[in-house]
Amino acid sequence: MKQFLEVLSLIKNNLRDEGTIQLSEGLTNNLSLKRLVLSENKIGTEGVRRISEILLIKNSLKTLY
Repeated sequence: MKQFLEVLSLIKNNLRDEGTIQLSEGLTNNLSLKRLVLSENKIGTEGVRRISEILLIKNSLKTLY
């Protein structure tokens, strides 16, 4: 039985831009993620840009916090 990641919550993990960029690279191959929670991670302009790019190509991702 296959299992799929549908919700990923990374609240208060201090990701910043570097972590967010790495996360977005990993998410490019995920087809099942529906909700991504990144609140309180001090994400800057570059991190937001990368996550935004993922939102444009990911049909499955419906919610971003």
